[in-house]
Amino acid sequence: MNKIKFIYNPVSGNGIIKTKLDHIIERFQRHGITIIPHKLLGKNDIKKAFVEFKQKEFNGIAVAGGDGTLHDVINEIISKKIDLPLGIIPAGTSNDFASFLEIPKKLDECIDIIIKQNSQSIDIGKINDKYFINVVAGGILPSIAHKTDKKLKNSMGMLAYYLKAIEEIKNIKPFNVDIIIDEQRISEEIIMFLVLNTSIAGGLRIMPDASIDDGYLNVCLIKNCNIPECAALFIKLLKGEHTEDEKTICFKGKNIRINSKTKLETDIDGEKGREGPLKIEVLPKALRVFK
Repeated sequence: MNKIKFIYNPVSGNGIIKTKLDHIIERFQRHGITIIPHKLLGKNDIKKAFVEFKQKEFNGIAVAGGDGTLHDVINEIISKKIDLPLGIIPAGTSNDFASFLEIPKKLDECIDIIIKQNSQSIDIGKINDKYFINVVAGGILPSIAHKTDKKLKNSMGMLAYYLKAIEEIKNIKPFNVDIIIDEQRISEEIIMFLVLNTSIAGGLRIMPDASIDDGYLNVCLIKNCNIPECAALFIKLLKGEHTEDEKTICFKGKNIRINSKTKLETDIDGEKGREGPLKIEVLPKALRVFK
């Protein structure tokens, strides 16, 4: 029997998935695929989705939600050594990972990709004892993400983050970091760092040349700058013209260590992350996705 485990977050984005569940079941069923739904009831409910999960009984796993939901599902898949392809239905406020993979926004088109069951092997990041799909960030960006009102995010989408970013510029606090990338060491006063598995964070194409299957992570540092410089750099970020700016440092690496005497607020795939020191590495082609 062709069977898919379907995990969905009923509160992601505007909650559209829970109203479309019957349609999703029918569309798969008409193509001879049975889906086994699991509704996430809370942040820690993801583990319950894999209780008594038998890999040999399934052809894949599908997940509907944003980057945070994907993060939780992938941590379970990798930690439990589940070797099944993952289908993605982007349904959150932030769908950076799906955007990078060019997953369609229309529900039926996402389902069609999963039905065809063509897969691609991609890289995954590891930070200390956790895994990430898209980005680890520290500095001003996590502050913006965690302070943006959830209701505002659901109603305004990414625009809510941009409005919060403008509001938070005046509160920027630089910090010193010591970063080791493979064999290279960088010590710098910065306001933000990003370690990306893809090219996109916060809806912005931070690393335009990033690849998800090259065995490398992409790092972008934003040096300390005053408010006018920061505002000008933000405009360049919106236009994708920031990588050549003197206030940015961009590079690739496989193993990254980040240390700071400052207490760092971090963000991992849109969710609040742990404090430093951070040990980050790439796991080449560790996950298969329906594509």
